[in-house]
Amino acid sequence: MRTFWLARVGTFATLILFSVIVLGLSAFFISKTSGTVAGFSVNSPAWANLALATSILTLVSVTPMLVLDMFLDAHTSKILVELIVLGILNVLWLASGADAAAYTNGEVPDCSNLEIVVGLLVVKDNTLITLCRSYQAIEAFSWLNWIILMGYVIALLVFAILASTRGNSVWMSSVRKADFSAKGGNSSNGYPMTQQGVPANPQAPAPYNQNSYNQSPSMYTGTPTTQHAQLAAQV
Repeated sequence: MRTFWLARVGTFATLILFSVIVLGLSAFFISKTSGTVAGFSVNSPAWANLALATSILTLVSVTPMLVLDMFLDAHTSKILVELIVLGILNVLWLASGADAAAYTNGEVPDCSNLEIVVGLLVVKDNTLITLCRSYQAIEAFSWLNWIILMGYVIALLVFAILASTRGNSVWMSSVRKADFSAKGGNSSNGYPMTQQGVPANPQAPAPYNQNSYNQSPSMYTGTPTTQHAQLAAQV
């Protein structure tokens, strides 16, 4: 099914793009929220570390699936492998989005009114505003990646199961080469396949019977011709 394969390419390309965005934002957030402040060591929040790790794992696993499938029938492109790997990434993105949402107790922060006190003045802190917006973007793209992966994994699993119910096992083939609508056990000419994979043609000729050609001369009766009678008289 070329349509589903094109949907796969679009899905993976979107995942890679969103993962690059999360990778950059989470790395920026970690660099600004970790280090030493007033002599104390400050660690970055756990949700940022999880988002960074999940984005890296997604890029490392999904990119080879997309690129190698264009040129090779690699093991990374097999449907069973895809379901396992993408299922794990799906759980990680779900955890990343949920962990980021729990950081603000599920509330959406107002990033436009973040202020600090400088002496007697109250001014906006651009660094805090940038970090707040980065947080919002990381959370949003984490949920988007989870939704995209969930939809693709469910669709691929349903197509593979339906193909298996028709006797067409596609688990060890790639999405590019799999024919989910084909019926297993049938050849291209419509006849059922034998155990050796040869079509069983009901119109095959009858087998050779040697006994039909070994008839005794006594079985043939009739009046001999004149030539046969002359030959008999000469003998």
